[in-house]
Amino acid sequence: MTPARWRPHILRAAAVLALIGVAACSGIATDANPTPTPTVTPTAAAATAPATQAAATTSETATAVPMPERRYPEPASLAGLDEGQLSGLLGQPRFKRRDDPAQIWQYRNDACALDVFLYKTGKDGPFTVLHFETRGRDKKPVDQKDCFVSLLKDHDKGRAGGRAG
Repeated sequence: MTPARWRPHILRAAAVLALIGVAACSGIATDANPTPTPTVTPTAAAATAPATQAAATTSETATAVPMPERRYPEPASLAGLDEGQLSGLLGQPRFKRRDDPAQIWQYRNDACALDVFLYKTGKDGPFTVLHFETRGRDKKPVDQKDCFVSLLKDHDKGRAGGRAG
């Protein structure tokens, strides 16, 4: 075969390869079990101008479903937590003291202080919470749950250990 005789074969092969490429890109299945291609339907927001679309999406999101309010655990849930679980829940304490066989961790904010007493469980066991107390700042009375929840909220806001004071 001469180069002129190859031309029809090359063109035919190029056409077949192009069709295979188009089929692969368009999601057309080439095997016996075709996979359905998801169908995307435009929404009303997609038909609007970009600035209007952003505003519509924001207003739809805000009015769709309100986020449920976070449910905070009871203070009694502190009992039995180890050091890692306690710091995961409340962050690092503002104050930490070790008086064998106990550790005392203190969390505080403007309203109250929480003193957590951890004791070693067994000879080589981890320190776990066996007792805790809450008290109001400036000799003001405070509800135990209110204090605990306020410290959890402070931790959620990124104020680990509460504020100094």
